[in-house]
Amino acid sequence: MAHAEISLLLARIGTSRPWSHLTADLGLPRAFHSPLARRIRARRAHGTWPTLLSQLEQLLDELQAHPPWAHYRHRRILADDLRLLSQALTSAHPRHETPILAVQRRFWELFTGGEAYFAPRPLAVPADHHAKWRQRREELDAEQMELFEAAFRILDHSSPLRLGRPLSWQPP
Repeated sequence: MAHAEISLLLARIGTSRPWSHLTADLGLPRAFHSPLARRIRARRAHGTWPTLLSQLEQLLDELQAHPPWAHYRHRRILADDLRLLSQALTSAHPRHETPILAVQRRFWELFTGGEAYFAPRPLAVPADHHAKWRQRREELDAEQMELFEAAFRILDHSSPLRLGRPLSWQPP
């Protein structure tokens, strides 16, 4: 939730675009801005809002100095078709097997920069399983990164949209 909140607040800085458009661009549920508004009101009431705003502005400056290479908006557009991601994984698999749900879920996260908590069905992880998913995610990265990279190359070469490299990107 914290990463999604920060992403949405960063996207909101300096724009008048509606919250629902920003949530769609970030791959979040459209109604995500409602609980976020409550959290902002609580931060203002407790006096922590100015500190958070200052941290967001500092992070924005860092991101402007070192922007991501990935075009996450284009990736989210492609990822709306889960069959496309699954086909890329299947094609990249040495035995052309359809990958298990956990592999598809993790690839969706890496490809879109999103969290499985906000993934579309059937990839979404229920909130009460999120802690277990974080551990499984690390195992999948160790076991399947070559498959993920190969599937990304398939999508990158076949897509009319610019996806940017590498497969995943972490902020500075």
